[in-house]
Amino acid sequence: MSFEIITFDQAVFTSIRTPMGEGYRIVSASRGLILAEKQAITRHSPSHESLCTAECEASDETSAVSFYALPTGRLCVAHSNTAGAEHTGRGGDRVYTCCVVLTPEDFGRTGYNPFNVIRAMKHAGLTVPQLKPAQVIPQVELSVCADAVARIGSKLAHVLATSYRCAVLEALLADSKVIVDLPVNWSECVETLWLGLPAELRTRIAFSAGLKYSSARPYQLQVLSDEKKQLRGRLSGEPRLFVDPEKDPPPPPSESAWVRFVERKWSRKDFRGLADRTSCLTIELSMETRERLGVLFCTIDDLPQKPPSELLSVAGDALDACPQGIEARFSGEIVEHAGALLGQRVGAMKAAELATFWRPLLAVWRRTAAGTRFAAPLIDRVLRTTVGTQPETAAEMATHLMKDVPSEADRDALATLVDHVLNRFGAWLQGNEKADDPKIEALIGQWQRLRPNCPIVADFPQATSATK
Repeated sequence: MSFEIITFDQAVFTSIRTPMGEGYRIVSASRGLILAEKQAITRHSPSHESLCTAECEASDETSAVSFYALPTGRLCVAHSNTAGAEHTGRGGDRVYTCCVVLTPEDFGRTGYNPFNVIRAMKHAGLTVPQLKPAQVIPQVELSVCADAVARIGSKLAHVLATSYRCAVLEALLADSKVIVDLPVNWSECVETLWLGLPAELRTRIAFSAGLKYSSARPYQLQVLSDEKKQLRGRLSGEPRLFVDPEKDPPPPPSESAWVRFVERKWSRKDFRGLADRTSCLTIELSMETRERLGVLFCTIDDLPQKPPSELLSVAGDALDACPQGIEARFSGEIVEHAGALLGQRVGAMKAAELATFWRPLLAVWRRTAAGTRFAAPLIDRVLRTTVGTQPETAAEMATHLMKDVPSEADRDALATLVDHVLNRFGAWLQGNEKADDPKIEALIGQWQRLRPNCPIVADFPQATSATK
């Protein structure tokens, strides 16, 4: 794992009695925070009895997480928990919120994942309530692991089944507001959903996990527990998706290629693979581009299960597509991965399989310059594999190389390969009773016409049937 040392401004929002007064407010902050940022933090931060309570008594969920952009363009990651009894005497627990603020550039160094920051905050002890803080506190340096995807998702299938989570992801991609009503595992749910978003979108989606609903806190995604089941009715006239898996029927399956790709990763609990794909998409993507990327990613994932003929077909399609921009990167990954898999499998293919594979491979070789470069090492591998067990078959296959040689082909390497095949074929002919077979004699005659001045071919037995 790699760690990044990132400097954050910080603030504490809670309720304590001071000479300046009491009540919920920013009680401590670093000098780098300007007034507009403090006002935004105040507007987003929870006050008395604003944390959700987990229905399961065994749950240790007594905290909440939120993330949002500030008016300056910087980003705020906040962790809220309880800090003893409310000191005003109105009952309940005091809510304590620790906020750290970073630039969009530094957000990229976190893997575009606020939960990586939360883990670093916990490790540094920032989330432990400090009820006698200095009014001005210094910036804080945190060691953030950008590739530390926690063991999330272990309970996701139980609290948010496939069709529900796909519907939520699709709504977020469409820039819709979403509320998800869950009894537990709010942060785990949000991080799982978060990894399904392209990195570029993540700086623009504000979320809260474990905070009770408040119209004063403008979050696009809110995962919470509506204990009294009254929130949906209160919001019935507002344009948003409200998901309650305990009451709502399953939504229809998504038709989005991107959502299908993400769901495959979710269902396989491949959160590392999902993060690797989505966290690198840092440029703005159109819906059409995102959908094509979903197809490309699924294709890449399926490559190891495909037989050689399908691998060649997929690689050929990718080579012919000539994609632009970021799609070219992943189309190139298809070609590279398919080529590596084919290189491994050719050695285990039987002669009949190699013969069937041969002509489609040559078609790719001749089609484009990129196809020539892709197919050349496979052609070499196929012929060297075949000539080791069936020299006569390899010699016949090599005749196909002599016609319509692509201009991009390495002719010296091709000549060396053909010489190798012909040498092995010539050795096989010596004393082999099959050398008198009319088909072999015809093959010898064909090589004599293709390479009339080749010393290797000159040593072949006379092709009597071919010269009649």
